[in-house]
Amino acid sequence: MTRKLPRKLVLAGGGHAQLAVLRSLIMAPIPGNEITLVNPHRETFYSGMLPGMLAGLFPRDACTIDVAALAARARVRFLEDAVAAVDSGERTIRLVSGANLDFDVLSLDIGARMQDMPDGATNPGIIPVRPLTSALTRIQHAVAEIRAGTRDPELLVIGGGAAGVELAFAFRAALRDVPEANISLLQSASQVLPDVSRAAQQRALDLLEQYGIEVRRGLGRLEPDASGVRTAAGEIFRGQTILWATGAAPFSWLPTSGLVTTADGFLLTGRDLRCRGTDSVFAAGDTAQIDQFPMTPRSGVHAVRQGPVLNQNLRAAMRGRGRLQPYRPQKDFLRLLSTGDGRALAIYRGRTRHGKIWWQLKKQIDTRFLSQHRPPRVDSFTGPDPRMQEEMGDCGGCSAKVAPEILDQAIFKSTGNEPSDPTGREQGRVTITLADRDDAAIFTAAANRRVVVTTDAFPPFADDLALVAEIGAINAASDIYAMGATPRQALVLAGLPAQGTANDLAALQRGAQKAFAELGVEILGGHSVKVETPLIGFTVFGEIGDDPLTKGGAQPGDLLVLSKPLGTGILLAAARGGECPANWWASSIASMRQSNASAAEVFRQTGAHACTDISGFGLLGHALEMLAAGEVRARLDLAKLPALPGARELAAVGWSATGSEALQPYLEEVELEAKGVHAAGGIALLLDPQTSGGLLAAVPPEKAVGLIQADPIEGTDFQIIGEVLPASFQSPRVILDDGARA
Repeated sequence: MTRKLPRKLVLAGGGHAQLAVLRSLIMAPIPGNEITLVNPHRETFYSGMLPGMLAGLFPRDACTIDVAALAARARVRFLEDAVAAVDSGERTIRLVSGANLDFDVLSLDIGARMQDMPDGATNPGIIPVRPLTSALTRIQHAVAEIRAGTRDPELLVIGGGAAGVELAFAFRAALRDVPEANISLLQSASQVLPDVSRAAQQRALDLLEQYGIEVRRGLGRLEPDASGVRTAAGEIFRGQTILWATGAAPFSWLPTSGLVTTADGFLLTGRDLRCRGTDSVFAAGDTAQIDQFPMTPRSGVHAVRQGPVLNQNLRAAMRGRGRLQPYRPQKDFLRLLSTGDGRALAIYRGRTRHGKIWWQLKKQIDTRFLSQHRPPRVDSFTGPDPRMQEEMGDCGGCSAKVAPEILDQAIFKSTGNEPSDPTGREQGRVTITLADRDDAAIFTAAANRRVVVTTDAFPPFADDLALVAEIGAINAASDIYAMGATPRQALVLAGLPAQGTANDLAALQRGAQKAFAELGVEILGGHSVKVETPLIGFTVFGEIGDDPLTKGGAQPGDLLVLSKPLGTGILLAAARGGECPANWWASSIASMRQSNASAAEVFRQTGAHACTDISGFGLLGHALEMLAAGEVRARLDLAKLPALPGARELAAVGWSATGSEALQPYLEEVELEAKGVHAAGGIALLLDPQTSGGLLAAVPPEKAVGLIQADPIEGTDFQIIGEVLPASFQSPRVILDDGARA
């Protein structure tokens, strides 16, 4: 009997309607199917709260939704990417990164781009409000510069819809103590808020005037100018900061998707939110227009209300049976526009009110929507759910290494398994082998060219296989750098499940090529194999001089210097459980993407006596290897262990990589001198398996102190974490000091 393959659902975009689908999947998963969420960012900013945030009424982190964390809780694969094209006939999606996805059912909630925003605009002061997540940092930076007096206080808001009006009020509030700040609202049409009554339009104009915001209407097409904005009549409005907040326009690739579109290019759907002409593609939010309701405005209210209908219909489509539900938009709804001062303008059925009570109502509605999606916050961490951990299985990355005692028993202690020196050692052709327990092997090739070679492999630690391969390649090269060598060539080993696709293999290759190209490493070839769990591995060859860095050689008095902060295992574990905020994730990925090339060169120049890279055996395991090779001891200061943002907080609530438990036996060689506040968190960092971790080196004290005091070197974050002590047969190999000694 042919095994039924899982159906593939792709959720493209993290819009308001799609959030309801994710929330439903957390509570009621769809078993036996592959579900992928594609979104340009790990977190999205809730547009309804932007004006309040700019006006200082909300902190930024209170206005974001961590869609990657929601996806993790829903057991949905997450790709930080964007849609570049859809072929509805072939049921394929091409992403901006170059990756391709196949689908059985597709849901598009990708928003829209700015209307009348010319491509290739050269004025650096223009900030398109869409996509909002990308624009937010630029907007905050502009406000800060205006307040500091380093930026022209002339600010233009282009667009008289709800977004433009609210932004104008928000900027007036944000710059309330900058009297020279001038804010102008420029509108192509003859009226602001064109989809409300004349009475409501006039009330909005009166309030804009009352708040000192100049409004110019009926300007026709507005275009960027080198010094500001030019009207259809040739009039120039000057400004160094230009917020482009015109209406929504469809993405340019939609007409080529094979899907039916409206006259202005948006996707055309039925009341069931299914795109016309197909039974497998759905669309919601700004992306689409329902054919029976052509006058329905592109409002977040409708996108939110479409969510439950979209969720039910996607589930029916995945089952291949069941009646699709219709969406019935309400004829009118309450509009609440913040005026930035703790008040809001309420518009309903042509009537208007303005006051604090309406702002309180808007705040309640917005915060309730945010709370439904429970973005991870430090004060609300719950730690790992044992049932979820069992379902997820082992962590990937370097935490997936075989437990050190098993490896040691199999290779070095079992009868007949003690590795012997190859004959090449006797002939001088082999310098470092498996018996040396170092980071890589060294041998002499033809023409007396010394070659260093290492191999490394692990299963994915994230859903993005290109990212996994990129970091995997950097991680593999670390063994070469740890020996003071330069990587030159690599071979690739890719393992994919039987149902794996060419797209998955291409993603692995794309990530590896990106990393190795930046390192100057040439991929010579490789091999692929079918496995139960995806795997990416590399054999890396490098060139090395006559005086390599090894694990042995540390001398009493040396200071132990670490080149990267710790905590990748903890953060990756929490991310899989949906409890790692996007900014912490970004910091961990940036650290893992940083090669050890610069650190290795610095250690070589400072005359380091020993060096190793920190990976699957954690800092403690790799430090013990280095100390044993040099026949010395060490004192480590737990208070000085550098940690990635969030690592200590997550460890405190119980997050750890699955591989950390296997490292517990290392503590048998440790003595804790004092038990202060840093003990528990420090030990968690010591036993945390690192994926693409830093280098640990034993450096002469005068060189180490000078290294820390020198100007920062790109790609490094040097910290002195301990000192090397003389050998002693009566003492543990490592003494831990947690900073609590008198």
